[in-house]
Amino acid sequence: MWREEYIWYKSTAFPGYWPGRFRDMWERVYHFSKQKDIKFYRESVKVPIGDWSKKRFINGEVAEYDKKRIPSKSGSGLSRTVDKWKGKKKVDPHNVLEISSIANNINHSAAYPEELPAWFIKLLTRKGNMVLDPFMGSGTTAIAAKNLKRDYVGIDYYKKFINVANSRISKECK
Repeated sequence: MWREEYIWYKSTAFPGYWPGRFRDMWERVYHFSKQKDIKFYRESVKVPIGDWSKKRFINGEVAEYDKKRIPSKSGSGLSRTVDKWKGKKKVDPHNVLEISSIANNINHSAAYPEELPAWFIKLLTRKGNMVLDPFMGSGTTAIAAKNLKRDYVGIDYYKKFINVANSRISKECK
């Protein structure tokens, strides 16, 4: 079952030139689940509410112009109100994950930063849960899982990558 599509915005993508296209600054990340009801620990990935709230809440109260529902100017029939954000210090993040693409040379062509799988591991698991990585590659997901106190199972077809992953896990886990 498809749950969500995220965009991984690579805030430090390597500049380059390719005829007929631009550099890759983002990748899609698809979230699927086997069942409808899933564990979803949104509190673990909340972000600061943002500076917009300073204008919308004056002395902790909703600004006068925000006290009524504001209809969309597009004529869609949708409306919004900000009162549900009153008193909040942290809010749900959006589905564009701005994470640096920097990953040290680890003998794998598709390595990604530990912060990327760590975000999903925090969102979808608790300490002691199992994380399965069916395409283990260089072991980044396993390292993130171990550093977040989760168990992991990693699978890869290539013995070379299994050796790279095992070496990294033994060196990089806290």
